[in-house]
Amino acid sequence: MQPQFLLLISAFCAHLFVLWVHSGKMLSAEHYQFFPLGILGVVILWNQRSAEIKRKSTTPSDVVTIIALSLSIVFSVIATLLSSGFLGWLSTLYFLIVFAYASFGSSGLKAAVPVWLLLAALTPIPAGREQRVVVAMQYLASNLASLGLDVLGVLHLRQGVVLVSATQQFLAEEACSGIRSLFSVMVGILFWGLIHRYSWWRHLINLVQALFWVLILNAGRILLVILVEDWTNFSIASGWKHDFLGFIIFFVIGGMVLSTDALIRAFLPLKSVEEDPDLVAITSVDTVAAPTAPDTKWEFPDWLPSQKRVGFAFTIALGVVGLLSLRMFTLTNVLPTIASNLVSLDQTALPANLDGWEVTGFQEVTRSREDLQGNRSFVWKLKRGDDEISVSSDGDFTDYHDLRICYGALGWKLQDRPMYPSMQSKASGKSLDSPECVQLYMEKLTGEKGMVFFCSLDRNGATVFPQNYVTNEPMLYATEKIGNQLREVFGLVAKTGIRETTFVPPVSTLQLIHVPKEVSKMVDEKELQKVFLEFRKALRQSPRFSGKIAE
Repeated sequence: MQPQFLLLISAFCAHLFVLWVHSGKMLSAEHYQFFPLGILGVVILWNQRSAEIKRKSTTPSDVVTIIALSLSIVFSVIATLLSSGFLGWLSTLYFLIVFAYASFGSSGLKAAVPVWLLLAALTPIPAGREQRVVVAMQYLASNLASLGLDVLGVLHLRQGVVLVSATQQFLAEEACSGIRSLFSVMVGILFWGLIHRYSWWRHLINLVQALFWVLILNAGRILLVILVEDWTNFSIASGWKHDFLGFIIFFVIGGMVLSTDALIRAFLPLKSVEEDPDLVAITSVDTVAAPTAPDTKWEFPDWLPSQKRVGFAFTIALGVVGLLSLRMFTLTNVLPTIASNLVSLDQTALPANLDGWEVTGFQEVTRSREDLQGNRSFVWKLKRGDDEISVSSDGDFTDYHDLRICYGALGWKLQDRPMYPSMQSKASGKSLDSPECVQLYMEKLTGEKGMVFFCSLDRNGATVFPQNYVTNEPMLYATEKIGNQLREVFGLVAKTGIRETTFVPPVSTLQLIHVPKEVSKMVDEKELQKVFLEFRKALRQSPRFSGKIAE
C-alpha cells in the first residue's frame, strides 16, 4: 500500500468523531440532507480530474509540508476537544488541501481547485446564523408572494412572514421559503458547471439564475396555496398535498435552472476543447503528450525518501489523534439530533394553581417539522381574575431556539432583555442568581402589545445557552471547553460545563406569553417573570425533562 493511503486512513481516524457529529447535524436539518449526494459529486469530480492532477504534479517542499501537516494536527485536536462538527469539517477540508499539496505539489494542488470549491460549497452556515438566513428567505418569499397578490388584486395584509387574506392567514414556512431547494440547487449547478469546466463568470451567472428561480418559484408556491385556499374549498396548505407540491416545485426549479444554462450555452458556446468534458478524454490541450495506453490502476505519484519519512511520522501522529477521537465517543451521550422524541406532557404536568394563577385549559398542538414554533407544543392557559397568560413547551429542536427571530418574523417589533450570566462568571463556578431567560417587549403596527419570557431546556432539564454566548467570549469558551474535555479524557473531574458540554438534545423552548386585550391592563413584568420561573421549575420535575426518550 502506498504511504499516501496510510496517511489518509490515519487522518480519517483522527477526524472520525467530529465528522460523526457533523454528519448528525447535517442529516437532522432538512435543507442539508442532500449532503451525501454532494459527497458523491465530489468523488465523481475527483475521478474526472485525477489523471490531470497527477499529470501536472510537481515535487512539494518538505518544510511547507511539515508546517502545514503540523497545523492540521492542531486544528483536528482543537475541533475534537470542542466537539465541534463545523470546525471538524473545516479541519477535514484543510487536511485534504494539505494532503493534495504533499502528494501533487503546488501545480497539482492548483489543478484540484474545482474539487476544493465543491467541498467548500458543502460547508453549512454556522449554527448561530442559520436561523437568521432561514427567516430572511421567508421574508423574501412572503414579500414576493405579497407583490403577486397585489398584481392579482387580492386583498391581504402582510405581517412579517404571515400573509393575512380576507378569509385565512398563511405562514411562509421554512419549506416555502426556498431554503431547502436553495442549498441543493446551488451545489447542483456548481457541480454541473465544474464537470463542464465552465469559466468563473459562467459559474457566477448560473448561481445568480439559480437564486432567481428558487425565489420566484417558491414565492409562486405560496401564492398558489393562498389562491387555491381563497378561491376554492380545496386546501393544499398542509399535509401530503403541500409536501407533494413542494416536490413538484423543486423539480421545476431544477428544470428551469438547467434550461436557462442550456439557453446561455446556446448563445455563448464553449470556446475551447479544454472546456468540453466530452472532448477532453479524446484530445489534450496540455503540452505533455498523452500516454499511448490508459493506466489500468491509478496511483499517487511516488514519494521521495524524505517525503516518505515525513508521511510516516505524521501518519503515526494522526493515529494518536485518532485515539483521542475514539475516546471522545465514550464521553458523548448522543448526537445533536431530534430523531428521538421526548416524553409527552399533559395538563397534570402543572399544578392546578401556579403561583396564584389558575390553570383553565390545556392543548397539545402538532405542526409541520419546519414550523417556526416547532413541530409539537404543549400549551396551558392560565387565569388570575381578568388577566390571562399562556405558557408552553415547544420543540423538538437540536439547539437553542431564539424566539426573538420567530416573533420578529410574525410581525412583532421587539425590545429584548437577555438575562444570562456572563461566561466568565459561569466558568468561575460562582453561585449564579440570574434567571437564565430572555424577556421580550412586543408591539404590532395594529397597536397590540405583549410580553414574553422564554428559555431553552435540554432533555435533562438543563439550561441551553444562546449560540452568541460563545461568540461574545470565544477565547474563554474555547479554553474552558478544551480544559474540561482534556480532564474528562484522562478521567479527571471537569469544572463547570460551558454551552455544548451542558446539554443533551432534543431541546425544548419554554415560554410565557402575555398579550392583554387592553394595553392598560398589562401585568407587571416582575410578576410574569416569577410565574415563568415557577412554570420552568414545575416542568423540570416532569418525565419530559428527566432524560427519558419516548419509545
